[in-house]
Amino acid sequence: MGRAQIFGTRIRRGLGIGTTRDDGGAIVVVELLGEGGGYTILGRAVTDCTWWFKVDGCDMTPALIDEEPILRRGNWVPTLQDVLSQINRGWYRLRAREVHPKFRKA
Repeated sequence: MGRAQIFGTRIRRGLGIGTTRDDGGAIVVVELLGEGGGYTILGRAVTDCTWWFKVDGCDMTPALIDEEPILRRGNWVPTLQDVLSQINRGWYRLRAREVHPKFRKA
């Protein structure tokens, strides 16, 4: 198992979410990984054509000095643009580990 796979698994375990759904019936829209951290954007269908999104993040940098990772849970927002504005400005440099098929063209 590669480092990215292990890292992604640690993020999901740390945030308490699975690869496809969390307790609220949300799906993983995209999982973004980078050096020392990452984000998981979740989506929840409100109606047939309306979705709400939230971002959960993990910063593993403190683990380098034997401290606990920093975990962040976002709030539900109505657009992907809103959720992207909640994360680091350099998010576009992160690598997508997982993208849900419904959102591959979004």
